[in-house]
Amino acid sequence: MKKFNFAGFNLDFLHYKIINLISSVIFHHLIGLKMKKLLIYFALIIFLGSCGNSGNGELTGVKNRKRYYQPDPFGMVYIPMGSYTMGLSDGEVTYAQLNNPKTVTVQAFYMDQTEITNNEYRQFVYWVRDSIARRLLGEIKPDEFLISENKKTGETFDPPFLNWGAKLDYNSEQQDIRDALAQNVPAGK
Repeated sequence: MKKFNFAGFNLDFLHYKIINLISSVIFHHLIGLKMKKLLIYFALIIFLGSCGNSGNGELTGVKNRKRYYQPDPFGMVYIPMGSYTMGLSDGEVTYAQLNNPKTVTVQAFYMDQTEITNNEYRQFVYWVRDSIARRLLGEIKPDEFLISENKKTGETFDPPFLNWGAKLDYNSEQQDIRDALAQNVPAGK
């Protein structure tokens, strides 16, 4: 559809013809009109001029911007969405009435690029355990297990960082420390 520009507004053909007709009527009868009618005509022109098609009131964002593509997280591989059949296959006649196969769709996700060993997983579990223990001990002894201020610059940290230099003693002689660590370690470990 062809667009017309009238007083800075992009108009379609019908709006353009209506405004053109009204403006010609105003032009030819301007001298004989009273002020009240003149204001009504101008209000009508402004109203019809606001019917332009510039943006439609929608948020459209910055134009001609380069498209953003999220980089893959470090050490991860993108697995695309796909479907598979879950259940017994057609060849297993003896179990035909017990389980009907169905198609399952899995959304796309990221997976580690390499496998990890049991020892690497154990290291991760211990790190999580120790970070939780330091957080619990930080509530009891914040000066020892939390760093709330940079000693060189005087900058305060909110929330404070965990002090990884402080030694954890799971067999401590202090009862409050043993109680806090007992919350974190399962019984018998």
